Amino acid sequence: MSPLPSLTAGAPQVHMQFPQLLIGDPTYIAIVDGLVSQQAAMISYIDNFLLLLILTVAVFPIALLLRNPKIPISGQHDAAVME
Repeated sequence: MSPLPSLTAGAPQVHMQFPQLLIGDPTYIAIVDGLVSQQAAMISYIDNFLLLLILTVAVFPIALLLRNPKIPISGQHDAAVME
């Protein structure tokens, strides 16, 4: 599998889709900026879920090590009782 080609301002895809972007039309610059921001937000959202998954899997063995506390036998108390 080859890596994806980089998309630059001089790429033919940009010339076909957004020729006004190369001219510097503010409307098209705002459109592309909005698209890039939307995609960046989605990528960061996915990355946060991946981080939470990794942390959950890393902490899960600690929950398996927890056990119920031992109940003291009646009559034997380690703590001092104030009277």
